Amino acid sequence: NFAVLEACSHKRSEVRRAGISCLLSIIETVGEEYMVLLPECLPVLSELLEDSDEDIAGMAKECVLQGEELLGESLEDSLR
Repeated sequence: NFAVLEACSHKRSEVRRAGISCLLSIIETVGEEYMVLLPECLPVLSELLEDSDEDIAGMAKECVLQGEELLGESLEDSLR
């Protein structure tokens, strides 16, 4: 998880895109069991939601939506 989050924070957009793509895939594949790791992802997701690359921001939004669906609650307050 650490390596994926590290990639999501990389200065190169290609690396960030690969990282957020991996994170989204992990969340979709592992599902509810991944939610124990979600708190450490929130700061990174918060940054990625504001990424200048629209694809990256969109995948970050999808990660948030997946997390909210699995948790059954909004993550909006946690992303501030």
